[in-house]
Amino acid sequence: MYALWSLRLSRCNRSKETLTFLHRHSKRSLPTAPEIAADALLSDLDPKSIQALTRIMLEHLPDYDQPLGEYCRSVLGLDGRNEVLIKACGYADPNEAVGVVIRLAWVKACERRNFR
Repeated sequence: MYALWSLRLSRCNRSKETLTFLHRHSKRSLPTAPEIAADALLSDLDPKSIQALTRIMLEHLPDYDQPLGEYCRSVLGLDGRNEVLIKACGYADPNEAVGVVIRLAWVKACERRNFR
């Protein structure tokens, strides 16, 4: 298991969703398209975390920058190393590209849930 995060809402002190990464494929080649990057993120999350991701409201995704953003930066190269992916996301700023990948992974997870 790579990492486990559980975040709390500051306003109501209620637990937020817990996200667990089962793998950290640092040997994988860097993705060159946002869709591939989102699939990589989802493939490294455990199944319960993918379910948890679908329960997060879109406007709350930025609260999960620590686990999801850290993954995107270190594993997908969105710390500035993967210029091709950053440009493919439509931005020059790696942090904006992180947001694109996280939102796309969220959309893909929600679509998969709805097809079941």
